[in-house]
Amino acid sequence: MGEKVSSEKRPDTILGDGAQDFNEVVTFFLRQNGVSVEQFGKLYGLAIKGRPYTKARLYQMIQNKSFPNDPRRRWVIAKLLQIPPLLLGVHALDDLLPSPTKMPPERPESRVLLHTEVKSVDLRAYHQALKKYSNLNHTDTAASSWGKINQRIVHLEQDLLYNKDQKQGSKVASLLCGYHLLLSYIARDQQWYDLATIHCNKAYGLASNEKIPDMQAAILQQRGCVLYSQACSYENIPDPSMARRYFELASADFQKAQTFEASLSAYPGLQGYLHIASGVAQAHLATHPSQLHEALKELDKAERFIGQDTSFDIIHQCVAFSVNESRYHLDRASIYVNTPVKIARYPKDARRELYWATSTQKNPNAKRQQTLNTIFLAKSYLIEAEYSEATKRAKEALNLTKAIRSNVNLARIAAICQELQESDYGKNHIEVPALEIEIAKARYPELFQ
Repeated sequence: MGEKVSSEKRPDTILGDGAQDFNEVVTFFLRQNGVSVEQFGKLYGLAIKGRPYTKARLYQMIQNKSFPNDPRRRWVIAKLLQIPPLLLGVHALDDLLPSPTKMPPERPESRVLLHTEVKSVDLRAYHQALKKYSNLNHTDTAASSWGKINQRIVHLEQDLLYNKDQKQGSKVASLLCGYHLLLSYIARDQQWYDLATIHCNKAYGLASNEKIPDMQAAILQQRGCVLYSQACSYENIPDPSMARRYFELASADFQKAQTFEASLSAYPGLQGYLHIASGVAQAHLATHPSQLHEALKELDKAERFIGQDTSFDIIHQCVAFSVNESRYHLDRASIYVNTPVKIARYPKDARRELYWATSTQKNPNAKRQQTLNTIFLAKSYLIEAEYSEATKRAKEALNLTKAIRSNVNLARIAAICQELQESDYGKNHIEVPALEIEIAKARYPELFQ
């Protein structure tokens, strides 16, 4: 592993800036953890500036006692070397960091216009814009376009309010639901769950008033996905009681959406997706292997809808409802690794499903699906206590998640990292705290600028 730093002096608690004391703490924990200067320099440099520090530079910092006073850099060093927070004069290491400032966007207030000021929206142009933003969100994220999308909602609302053309009004209402669904999808991916639910509720009220049953089913499916993601966030804390409550709410929305089945003949993709979503939610609620078996049976009902969806209208533009073979296998894998019935977790079966999910993926730009595939692969190795491979796959998943800037997936990777940290492997391998640092940098980039 290279040369070790030797120091027999046990560090005292740091008070104030305590630059010299901090240097003594660093050298002590380098030796204590058996970390070579070269290995530490590589991981510390990558975390701080994106490239390794040389061994010579690290020795210079040790000999000159010139480790940084900046609290952000101290946080990185403390995480890498697992330095107790009391030795840095704080109750928790995160106290070294400033509070994150990233907040969900607020909806701008609509400007009340006189009837003479309102012009009918160009439905064709608005359809094309919805498709553009939707495609962007499937391959990257449309979060940066939130304000522009919201402004289009304002214009559609004004058109619906002031223009009396009933034929035009029905089309505007459907399009307006589509834009609300798109914002809900973006908000869910950023973990702005309250905002995601608000947009679903607005869309559902509009679809109910206009009597658009297929859109009602699509909205219920999306709201169920919001509740499902919120349940998963409670599951990761963990808060089993709140997680179960939200899984139940999600399952209820999926089941209610299925009551519109008679109106969904034109949407086999949505029909299949509802069976998948319902099965996955039921799997999280299972307390016995027999219940898990029933959840898999529900999910398998989607198989007959695979490949039938060829249309691409407003509903398809808002959320990825189309059921394909790759998505089917991916969700089966999710059940095998995420079920709370531990004796029914089958990591090898999950990897088989993930192999088929990858083999049948026809869209090379399906980055979100690729990210989920890698996350579930990491989880399968974690279940088997193959910690080195789980860490490797979690790092791969993190790189993919950064590309699509998905906070939902960051939370999934953070949960894997937490389990790794609690293992003996995580306590003795610097790669695990290095992963935690990279997760924090991805989640709160403004804290490390």
